Parts: sequence; structure tokens; C-alpha cells
Amino acid sequence: MTTIPVYVMDTSYLCELFGVPGCSTTDSITEIRRRFKLAAAGGSRFYVSVPAICELAGHIADVADGRVRRSLSMKLKDTVVESIDGGRPWNLLGMGDERAMEKHMDGFVRHASEGLSLVDSVLIDEANRLRRETYRGLAWRVHIWTKDRRLKAREPAREPKPFLGGESVCRRIDPRNEEVLLRRRRVYTENAASLLAHIPLGRPAETREIAYSVLFLVSPEASYVNGAVLTVDGGWTAGYTRDW
Repeated sequence: MTTIPVYVMDTSYLCELFGVPGCSTTDSITEIRRRFKLAAAGGSRFYVSVPAICELAGHIADVADGRVRRSLSMKLKDTVVESIDGGRPWNLLGMGDERAMEKHMDGFVRHASEGLSLVDSVLIDEANRLRRETYRGLAWRVHIWTKDRRLKAREPAREPKPFLGGESVCRRIDPRNEEVLLRRRRVYTENAASLLAHIPLGRPAETREIAYSVLFLVSPEASYVNGAVLTVDGGWTAGYTRDW
């Protein structure tokens, strides 16, 4: 009998599909994209949970290169919108109502002792629900696509020749990490210096300077001011010239 695979996708696979820097490797990207294309061509179904999308978005937000970060975020947005509109390339798994959320939290309590996250727990529960309620026949096989061996062991049907690709290299940035903080401060300083170079006053505005301008516009003293734009930018507009 011919069987049709159903894949519930974990964040570790999604990071490889999107090629998120710091969360993917060249070999894993190549292999997982190859498997995805073959499975899609063969009529397989793909499911992605909303928590996994949120986790993927968090990893994208941690990408240091702003252009790459924007490109990946736009790609994720387009993929999610396309999935909502037409069910392709993914079928989305929401968190459900309050009762469903309560069940997911119960599942998290059970799985937390194994070191599995809430995202992992939702994925396990949803994979089993799909097998139990939607894909009950012998023609279907529900698998979990993940690089996490503990999570892979919980899939409803064992996948032949799975690709685990080693442990996931992805780690969320600890906001207290000194190196990360220094890098972000350096980027902020460089950007601020570039902006200040175009301000004739040579300094950023103080909060009160903006507030006083707003206060004037809403005060009786501005009762005869109509159709005017009050520019409060330290001379930027008047003194700015393009260098390209």
C-alpha cells in the first residue's frame, strides 16, 4: 500500500529551510531543502505550529546583519500569509481556545521533565492529534521533522531514514551577554554618529524641546496656525544635502 507522509515541522528544520545565520549549517540546509522539495512533489502534507513560527521569528530577530534580518523576516511573512490564504506551503496549527491552551500547558508540564520546551510539547500534542483525528487510515504516516533526537523519538510513526543533522546549533541570544550588548552599542553609536553629522546643531534633541513644540501647537497661542508644518529637527531639513 502506498503511504502519504504528513510532516509536522520543528523550529530546527525551519531554521535550516530559511538558512538563518547562526541557526543553520550548509550541509543541513542543502539536505533539508532537498527533502522538502521531494516531499512536496510527492504530495506530502506539511504542518507548522504558531509557537514554532514565533520561535523561528525570534531567531531571525537575533541575526546581526540588518539586511539579512529584514530579508528573512519578509520571507517568513510572505510564507505565513501564503499559507493562510491557500494552505501552501504549510498548514498552520494554532493554539486553539482557552481550553486547548490549558491542555497544551498540561502537556508542557509532562514533557518539561525531559527537557522539552512548550514549543516541543505543542508539536508532540498536535502531531498525535493529527494522527488520531485527521490521518487515521493506513495510507497516512505522521512524522515530526526535527533535529532533536528526543523530539524525534515522540513522533507518531517512525520515519524511514530520518535526517537529524546533528544537534541544533541554534541558541537564543542572552540579552545579558556582554559581547552582544557591546556589539549592539557599537552599531547604535555608529548609526547615531552618522545621523548627527547631518544635524547643523550637532546634537540630538532633548525631550523637552520636542514636548514644548507640541505644547505650543495645542495651546491657545497657536489658534491661528493652520496648514503649517512645524519642523523640529535641529536644522536637518534646512542644512541637509545629499552626498550621492
